[in-house]
Amino acid sequence: MLLIGPAGSGKTARVLGELEAALGRGEPARLIVPTASMAEHLQHQMARGGLVVSPRTILPLAAFVAHLTPDCRELSPALEILLVERALARAAAGEFAAMAGYPGFHARLLDTMHEFWAAGAQTEQLKSILREPPAGAFARVMAEFEALLREAGAVHRAARLRLAADAAQKEKFGAVFVDGFFNFTPVELELLRAVAGAAEKIVVTLPDSGADEARRALLEMGMPEQRLAHSQRPRLAPVIVQAATPEREIEHVAGRILADHQQTGRPFQEYGIILRAPEVYGPIVDTVFERLGIPFRSRWPLPLDGHPSIRFLAGLLKLADTGFDGEETLEVLKLAGSGIGFSSEMDRYEFRLRAALPGQGLEFLHVQAANLARVEAKLHQLGKLAAWAGETLPPDTWAQRAAELARAWFHPPKIEDSVSHEKALAWRRLAQALQAWAGAAEDAAEALRLEGVERASLQRFRAALEAVLRLTLLRAPDRRRNVVQVLSVYEARQWELPVVFVCGLVEKQFPRYHSQNLFFPDAPRRRLAGSGLRLRTSADLDREERFLFDLATTRATEQLYLTYPAHDDAGAETLRSFFLEEWKDRVVAAERVRVKEPPPDWRPAPGCLRDPDLLRELVPKEEPFSPSSLEQYIQCPFQFFAARTLDLKGPPVRPDERIDERVKGDIIHRTIARWTTQGGDIAPVFAQAFEEACATGGIRINLQAEAMRIELLRDLERFAKDQSARGLAVGFRPGQPESRFLYVVEEAGEEPFRVTGRIDRYEVSDSGAAVVVDYKYSSPARVQKLVEEHQQGFRLQGPLYLLGLERQMGHVPAGMVFYGLRGEASRRGWYVSGLGFGDPVLLEQSPQEFRVMLDRAAASTLELVGRIRRGRVEVAPRDRQVCREFCPYRPVCRVDL
Repeated sequence: MLLIGPAGSGKTARVLGELEAALGRGEPARLIVPTASMAEHLQHQMARGGLVVSPRTILPLAAFVAHLTPDCRELSPALEILLVERALARAAAGEFAAMAGYPGFHARLLDTMHEFWAAGAQTEQLKSILREPPAGAFARVMAEFEALLREAGAVHRAARLRLAADAAQKEKFGAVFVDGFFNFTPVELELLRAVAGAAEKIVVTLPDSGADEARRALLEMGMPEQRLAHSQRPRLAPVIVQAATPEREIEHVAGRILADHQQTGRPFQEYGIILRAPEVYGPIVDTVFERLGIPFRSRWPLPLDGHPSIRFLAGLLKLADTGFDGEETLEVLKLAGSGIGFSSEMDRYEFRLRAALPGQGLEFLHVQAANLARVEAKLHQLGKLAAWAGETLPPDTWAQRAAELARAWFHPPKIEDSVSHEKALAWRRLAQALQAWAGAAEDAAEALRLEGVERASLQRFRAALEAVLRLTLLRAPDRRRNVVQVLSVYEARQWELPVVFVCGLVEKQFPRYHSQNLFFPDAPRRRLAGSGLRLRTSADLDREERFLFDLATTRATEQLYLTYPAHDDAGAETLRSFFLEEWKDRVVAAERVRVKEPPPDWRPAPGCLRDPDLLRELVPKEEPFSPSSLEQYIQCPFQFFAARTLDLKGPPVRPDERIDERVKGDIIHRTIARWTTQGGDIAPVFAQAFEEACATGGIRINLQAEAMRIELLRDLERFAKDQSARGLAVGFRPGQPESRFLYVVEEAGEEPFRVTGRIDRYEVSDSGAAVVVDYKYSSPARVQKLVEEHQQGFRLQGPLYLLGLERQMGHVPAGMVFYGLRGEASRRGWYVSGLGFGDPVLLEQSPQEFRVMLDRAAASTLELVGRIRRGRVEVAPRDRQVCREFCPYRPVCRVDL
């Protein structure tokens, strides 16, 4: 019998009812579904209804075929893709040479070959049909691929289906039910024809649209047709939700689930999320749901080389092969597989090693691990791999070594009672990943054998293994029940859940726009239909999108939510799916997630330390303040506390990343200080300063460093040509460059304190008037903002420099100049009228106005030091843009930006 009906019409319920009835009568019966996860889901569904069935009763099509053809061998998908590369070379398919280097090309070529085989294509037939390039080259590659499969003693999936059809004719089946398929290929129809001839009863379900050819073929087999015209329940009116971004969209979904769960007590297993684009939304769901503590289960595989344990093991082989580079060794040891990745010893080792980089070799690594026993033990364990780089071994021996490597570094966990679901799941995923690692090593060895390689170096084996890891998917088991089900739209076809969210409803995601096949566009496909090869066109795939949408929106039994973002992650506006047009007047805005409402009288307490001993430690009397530290406190008290009081430091940056703004400023200041004293050409002075900075900072001379060198030299040469670079005004003589100043504050009733700093340059007139110059490697706009922030009281550097010269040397403050050098030379600041110094690009102030600015800065300094000494350390950023761009302590303070 052929059951035809739309999504939600009850086809699966009808099949399960007949299956239960047959099993209840003791009759042999089995149900065939598309995937293993669907088979498992239906087994659990029947068990919850009181009927426990054997795994052989409900099984995926692949398992059914394997049962019929136990002596057939299929290669793993990764090995098949590697064989495609060899087939291309053997077929001399130069037509594909320009594309062969692009990621995913070989996989797409293999998919197209499988599509032809599934349509019933034979190689000899294709050679006679496909003659013109590039079709002729495609046929040659298919022929070579089949030859390589024969050499390996394997078959492709369509060939195995044909063999299964031959075997099925010799079997005797009871009742056979086939459910959950959208369509059937011609080769799958051959198998169904054979099963129908050997079965006492067969029931096949199909949707009412998009499977016309398969329906016609099944009717020609003599199957009677029954139509289920209407859905078993009324179509639910959905709630349409618009969010700002995909992340806000999933946060809203999570918030609704939490709110409904807390209000109704509904278990998490009764919520489902259906995604058309799991590659886009899957990582977002993982991040948001883990952050909010919502148990969930994703049902799609992930790349094997993305699992931390696999990255660790592959990293070990790379270290052995390449000589234990310092940076790469650090990255490997920081992974969880090392056993010390999250230890305090590893933190200390990271600081030491990064400061000593660049470096390579086990001896270099051991020097930095002095007195770090756990790190030294791991380095000794790494040393056992050092000899591998010089060995040439059979591929199977390398595969055995790779498996032994996993056993040496990963030990079975100690089984404990009452462990959490999360911990048990992590153990299970690790075991699955390590098992997949051993399988990948065997596949890599087989790939080498298929190439005729009898002995291989570690480098050769590692290249094959990394290719297999990249092409292999990891399906980690997760059999928890009370979890939110996160499903692809294909996986959702046999699920029904009370509350369902269909996410990502924007054009190009749902519905997807299907481009024409890379190798065979629509026009050749239509011509091939005349030769009996029916291949789906892009129009067929586009029509399937509507069916998938109808399927997704009929999975909910109580409440349906359809959600979409107004903008993508980059901020570009999206186009809402045209599937939502009939409900366009029912859109509601997404709400921000609030996991737990605070009490009405809740107020955040200001951060403040009150313990007398702690307060004494905040500001040791002998330690001076600096203008930059006080400005840091103005920006955020907690940033000052983390940087100055706790002295928190991140690990030293890598050699390739050490060219930062601090290094640029140091080179600029060092060059100008020497040049203003020595005179002459500024280029050789800069060259010396640049070399010194690279040597002392361990900076690796690469393209980035060379680009920085050219940029800095260009800006310095432009500065040197500026007339004001050597002197600001007639009658003013330069003081000592890079001079330190001391500003002592002694107020009645207060502990005295000092402010000290280094002045880039200052000039003094005969009358004692002083002008301070501060060089900034900044653009004119940034220098102008700096001046404005001084006027607003957010900056203290300029006034404190002048107050220091006044109190320490008795000079009269006459002006402050900030000299910007990036892009073009620019000067901004103030000068005091009547003191012999003037500059038309600076702001003119009277002595009284300038004194007000200095006094305000002095009062502000006194107030800031008082707040610091009183222990005010709250998270209170003045400019959140500074937090986003520059603050390294955001992971600690967790300020909401």
